[in-house]
Amino acid sequence: MKIKILRMIFLCVVVIVAVSCNKNDATWLVETTDSPIVVEKVVDPTSYDTPVTGASLEQLIKVIGTNLANTASVYINDVEAEMPLYANVVNGILYIRVPYIAPTIVDNKIKITDKNGNTTEIPNFVITLPHMQGNGPTGQMEWVEPGKELTISGDYFDLYRMDETTGGVVKIGNQNAQIVSMSKTEIKIIVPASATPNSDITLISPTGETVICKNRYRDGRWLMTDFNDKAGNGSLVYSNWIYQSSALANGDPEPVDGTYLLYSGVYPGGYSAQGWGVLDMFGLSTIPDNINTERDQYYFKFEAWTEFPPIMFCRFEFESWDPNETRTWWHYDNSGNIPVTAPVLGQWYTVSIPAEMITSNVGGIGVIKCFRIVDQGSTAGAVHAAIDNPRFSLK
Repeated sequence: MKIKILRMIFLCVVVIVAVSCNKNDATWLVETTDSPIVVEKVVDPTSYDTPVTGASLEQLIKVIGTNLANTASVYINDVEAEMPLYANVVNGILYIRVPYIAPTIVDNKIKITDKNGNTTEIPNFVITLPHMQGNGPTGQMEWVEPGKELTISGDYFDLYRMDETTGGVVKIGNQNAQIVSMSKTEIKIIVPASATPNSDITLISPTGETVICKNRYRDGRWLMTDFNDKAGNGSLVYSNWIYQSSALANGDPEPVDGTYLLYSGVYPGGYSAQGWGVLDMFGLSTIPDNINTERDQYYFKFEAWTEFPPIMFCRFEFESWDPNETRTWWHYDNSGNIPVTAPVLGQWYTVSIPAEMITSNVGGIGVIKCFRIVDQGSTAGAVHAAIDNPRFSLK
């Protein structure tokens, strides 16, 4: 009986002590003190507490030492790890999740301050930052005119605070562009009124990171043709194909930037229905030097307009008169066999075909050395479609 009574008294004491503690205080098991903070080591808690001298963004690290229970603030470089969100004290040990924020000032230190004003620094602790990446124009329509909205793709834009309110800058050539919005992988801008084709797109972050995008504004480096050398003639190219540069007529689209190639009529279908050579460009020089060895680094792109979903009637050929034809098609395939951009009816949009989809008709990737548009395909139907600016661009 006496043993049972003693057990009951012990349990009551434990319950009273537990209830009297602040349950929201993660350090309640540790005796607090106003003594200076002492750091013994920084370790990786996800790898058997292996000592570390650096970390990457969002990595969890663990600071082991004494007198850490009263930690009030933690800074990594000049970035504060908010408590108790990114920095937490558990049983006298400090856990830190490195914030997803790029520092403005880098001193490679972790700075810890407690509620009593004691501070300590962990020197030579390097946070590895991913570099900002800039690919260039992307989205539904890439070949936009000055004054219009353009989307730029890349990565880590949010990390580098690429927003006007935080000091981010986007330039086309030497002209500043208005930033409309920003996410981790996209920046939307208004193209400056004086922007010129083939201009570099430069991204400058408030942290000092500067990136020139891989692809330019209206990039002309690997532009096969913009059809502008046909401006004004409007002549019949082949059957229902014409060079069009006038304003709207018979429902035709406004030009993107001058003359474009237009087909308006009923396509009869068949591989000999209308013939070869809507456009021939021999001895083509505006192709990437490594297009035949590293083709998967590129897209084949062009701007398109169509009143109806395109049928298989337009073939792009890059070695058309040899037995080993190298080619791809423009059509919308509901089966998903050819991954082209789904049509946006009634307005210009950019079609992006992975360049590795340009293949030989006898197998393999074939050789790209020229450019030809061929009006042939098995499917008959009404066609009201336009093409402009066929080109290669980097992925």
